[in-house]
Amino acid sequence: MLDMLVPVGHDTMISPEQENVLRDCCKDEESYRKVVAMMKQAVIEAHVDHDETGQLYANSQLIELIGKKFRIPLHTIAMSAEMLTRYNDKLTTLRREMHFDRIRRQVYFLRDMVQNIAIINSLDTEPLFHPTPFFELCARLEADIHMSASYSSNVIFRYNANETRSLHVDYELVKQVAENLVANGLKFSEADSLVEVTLRCSENTWFFEVRDYGIGVPRADQPHIFDQFYRGENVGLRTGMGLGLSNARSLVNGMGGRLIVESEGRDKGTYICAELPIDIDEDYLD
Repeated sequence: MLDMLVPVGHDTMISPEQENVLRDCCKDEESYRKVVAMMKQAVIEAHVDHDETGQLYANSQLIELIGKKFRIPLHTIAMSAEMLTRYNDKLTTLRREMHFDRIRRQVYFLRDMVQNIAIINSLDTEPLFHPTPFFELCARLEADIHMSASYSSNVIFRYNANETRSLHVDYELVKQVAENLVANGLKFSEADSLVEVTLRCSENTWFFEVRDYGIGVPRADQPHIFDQFYRGENVGLRTGMGLGLSNARSLVNGMGGRLIVESEGRDKGTYICAELPIDIDEDYLD
């Protein structure tokens, strides 16, 4: 994360590195001011008061929130694409890669938001449990998450390949939870920080654990982490709608499990664990 930030007004912040890139790429002071104004407007439009977001359940209000939350990543993508198109020959390799990296990250976060919106409509769906060998489940989740994650090389999987038991799972729901929790870990960590995923079994329960070393959850925010639309005060300009953990807990609860989130506080990382039963009552089996 960049250590110092330079204020450009109205709570909008850019780093010295970003300012240097912008000034190098912009042909004159007027162009630079237009770009900064666009960033400033995106932040202002995306700001939604926490007290208000807790009440955004009507469809019209949700659509309005979606529009606001999509503006920052879309502006960021447009700005970086414009820089690469118009000023490519002026950019160093490092700065060029920074713009490509920014585009990749914002596209991944947009997809994450779309998936979380889609999950809301499927929360009442009854799970369809199938007996699945533990190793097969782990290998399939690892492959799917590495395929979908923008920073798949940052995600490390650990599980016992010699485990012979079978689990009763609805794979599609489990995958939604897994992708959600891994996306959460990547979103709130540095670009080069690892996200560790561990799958393991006890006598009656299997666990999907995700540990990141990112910004953590401030203690004041911890009572609200499962509230829809709630976002911690330390998330900064990271995109999101405050739906990820709420959706994940609803999916886990629907499969007869529980979701645990632990953090020692700001910049201390986060540990999230989905605990799910190995065996399901016969009434739930297809």
